[in-house]
Amino acid sequence: VLANVRGTGNSAGSFGFLSRDEQQDHYEIIEWIAVQDWSNGQVAGIGAGYYGTSQWHMAIQNPPHLACVAPFNGVLAPYQDWARSGGVATADFLNWYEGRIRDSHAFPNIGAARFIELDLRLELLRHPLLDEYWFPRSAMNYLDQIRIPVFMLGNWSSNAHHTNQSFRSFGLLPSSARMLTGNSVAGLQDMDLLENELLPFYQWCFSEQNPNNAHAQKARIRLAVR
Repeated sequence: VLANVRGTGNSAGSFGFLSRDEQQDHYEIIEWIAVQDWSNGQVAGIGAGYYGTSQWHMAIQNPPHLACVAPFNGVLAPYQDWARSGGVATADFLNWYEGRIRDSHAFPNIGAARFIELDLRLELLRHPLLDEYWFPRSAMNYLDQIRIPVFMLGNWSSNAHHTNQSFRSFGLLPSSARMLTGNSVAGLQDMDLLENELLPFYQWCFSEQNPNNAHAQKARIRLAVR
């Protein structure tokens, strides 16, 4: 299931950038999947970037039918890692939003045009410091609520935010958490990564964390070197 968060794609509502409403939507989507005729009731997360970040907010809520998540380059602290790295505003963050979100919806390759109303530049001006706007959007503040297995994957060579927060957060996660970081440029397009890492992880999650599974035999923290 590939879901457009509220206010994007064909989803109703207004985009709120990791808002509480958006986080609640994740819970409801997961539980909706679980009761479909084509579903066996076991749901897992996959995705990179914003899809990876969303998985952290899924895991915090612990939906009954969410078995595990595998965020790739998922951001745990959007203020520090996206908006103001080291306290300095980063142009890449606004360029991502204006180009990949607003422009792509206003001038789509297919389908009807859509205007995303959220003015993220204005929000950054309103909230230059780590305040009440950023706190609920930061999964780092709620990691102690996660009860399901997490497999953290990331590319340290081009996404420093993954490396920075992943090591800081690892001790706050359940003992079932695993982390693999490296410099694979292919990311989730890497078939070896999918077959040798993600597939065993999902099989392990869906088999009640069988200790004989290939994933269970690996170290909790690993560095992949090309």
